[in-house]
Amino acid sequence: MKYRGVQVEQSYIDDTRIMFKVVFPLNEIIVTFFDELKSVTSGYGSFDYEDYGYKTGSLVKLDIYVHNVVIEELTSLVHVTKVEDRGRELCLKLKEHLSRQQFEYTIRAAINQRFIAKETVKAYRKDVTARVKSGHDMARKKLLLDRQKEGKARLRLAGKVPVKKDVLMKVLRK
Repeated sequence: MKYRGVQVEQSYIDDTRIMFKVVFPLNEIIVTFFDELKSVTSGYGSFDYEDYGYKTGSLVKLDIYVHNVVIEELTSLVHVTKVEDRGRELCLKLKEHLSRQQFEYTIRAAINQRFIAKETVKAYRKDVTARVKSGHDMARKKLLLDRQKEGKARLRLAGKVPVKKDVLMKVLRK
């Protein structure tokens, strides 16, 4: 089952309708269950709920790092069984929506400083050897490429990756 719920009862109302009684954590219902129920049943499915009380759960804090800086807006509490999938999903979405920089940077998901998912955003590349004629002056080509490599390394240390609010909204939207 995709959701963290416990089926309590199943009864047939008539030949075409079934009633399930399931105990779900409220988080599962709020995030995606209602939307998925409506789409699967073409809008005919409905659900009613009542408070079942509090229960303890195994939750962990999931941090998202962009270029070794924690993005507080994306920090969340996630159930232990779903933490790796959620971390990987957030990293992939961020990789899609964040812009490339002049340097390579990483997007990582972590639990208690232990990284569980990683995506790398590649740097822009400029052809610095275009001015040098092909086949001529290999030492000059090597020098230009080494200079570019040094500059990228310096940018990697000092550079910052801006994470805009509209990117956060796109990532958090399901």
